[in-house]
Amino acid sequence: MANSSPLAVSKRSDSYWRATFDNPPLNLIDPETIIALRELMDTLEADPAVKVVVFDSADEEYFIAHFDVARGGELPGPGPIGLPAWPDLATRLTCAPFVTIAEIRGRARGVGSEFALACDLRFASRGKAVFGQPEVGTGLVPGGGSIEVLSALAGRSRTLEIILGSEDFDADTAERYGWINRARPDAELPEFVDRLARRIASFEQPASSRPRHRSTDGQACPQARTWWKQGRSSRSPAPGPARSGGCAKPSPTASSSAATTNSTWVPGSVPPTDLTPCLGFNDLGATAWRSRAHHCTADPQVIRRMLNPRSSQ
Repeated sequence: MANSSPLAVSKRSDSYWRATFDNPPLNLIDPETIIALRELMDTLEADPAVKVVVFDSADEEYFIAHFDVARGGELPGPGPIGLPAWPDLATRLTCAPFVTIAEIRGRARGVGSEFALACDLRFASRGKAVFGQPEVGTGLVPGGGSIEVLSALAGRSRTLEIILGSEDFDADTAERYGWINRARPDAELPEFVDRLARRIASFEQPASSRPRHRSTDGQACPQARTWWKQGRSSRSPAPGPARSGGCAKPSPTASSSAATTNSTWVPGSVPPTDLTPCLGFNDLGATAWRSRAHHCTADPQVIRRMLNPRSSQ
C-alpha cells in the first residue's frame, strides 16, 4: 500500500525537526510532495521555537531523483510568495528563519540537487550520494536556483562543467567543488548530522536575532515576501528580448499552457532586486528566468552568457 504522505515528519525536540522523503520508487518531486512541503513550511515558519530542520530520505538509493515531469500539468498554482510552485518552495527554504540541513544518500539530481542547494548545509554519503544537473541533456535549462547558487559556491567554470556536461558527480568531487559541505563515510553520516543538528538546536537564540540566510542585511527575505504578496504584476519588468543563441518567444499555445499552470506568473518577468540577497539572483538569475520564460533551447552559448558577469541583459 502506498504511503499516505510522501514526507514523514518527526519532532526530535521543540527546536529540532526532521523531514524524510518517502515517495517510492524514485522519490520524485510530484504534486503531493509539493503540497506536503508547503504544509510543512507553513508549520515551521509559524513556530518560533524551531531552530534547525534536517531533510533526509527513506530510500538509500534516492534522496530526490528529480521532478515528475509526467505530472507537471498537475502541479498546484503559485505558492504564498507568488512564484511558481517549485521556485516558491526553494525561495522559502532559502529565506527560512531556521537552519536547514540536507542529509544526502543516493541520487540528488535536477530538482533533488536544487532542493539540497536551497538548504543552508549539505552533507552527503561517500560512496552512495550522486549529484547532477541533467537538464541541458534533455534540452532544458535548470530553473530552480541551481545555476545561481552553484555559481556562487563552485565558481563559473565548474558550474559550466556541471550544467553543460549534465554528468553525475560523486560526493568527494561535490565536496571539492563546494557543492556540499562534507562527504562522510556512509555509516558515520546519520550520527554526524544528528550531532550537529542537536548542537545548533541547543544554543539559546531569540527568533528575532536568527540570521536570515544568504541575506546581506537580514531583512531582504521578509521584504521579498511582502513584495510578492502586494502584487508582483504591478512591478514586473516587461518581457526581455529574445536572445540570438537559441531563444525565441513561446508560441501562443505554450504561453496559454504556462498561464493555465501558473496563472499569476507573468511570462518573461524577472525576479526583483529585493530577492537578490535571498537566492543569489543577479544578472545571471535574471537571464535564467528570462530564458525559462521564453522556452529557450539549452544552447551552450546562452548558458555561457548566463554565467558571464560581464554580459549585458
